[in-house]
Amino acid sequence: MANPKKPITIDELAQMVERGFAETSSKKDTWLFREEVEQQFKVVIEDVALLRRDTEAGLSGIAATLKAIQGEIKELRAMDAEMTALRLRVERLERKVGISD
Repeated sequence: MANPKKPITIDELAQMVERGFAETSSKKDTWLFREEVEQQFKVVIEDVALLRRDTEAGLSGIAATLKAIQGEIKELRAMDAEMTALRLRVERLERKVGISD
């Protein structure tokens, strides 16, 4: 059986429209929400700026430390080469003197 639709009166339609508008946000609500979102974005932007600054500072520190380590490695290589040369000289001297193993 078909369900006959009851015709809607103008008063009922007006009430439905009024309820629909009551459920939507007002301009004031929209502006308050927008201001709240903008404030939250400002906080996020500030946090990102702090993170960027701290990261850059940390990376600069790491770069300086790596440069220092590279310098130390160069010095160690030079010292190793000098030590090898001195060992060879001592071995030759020991052989000449006759005290080598």
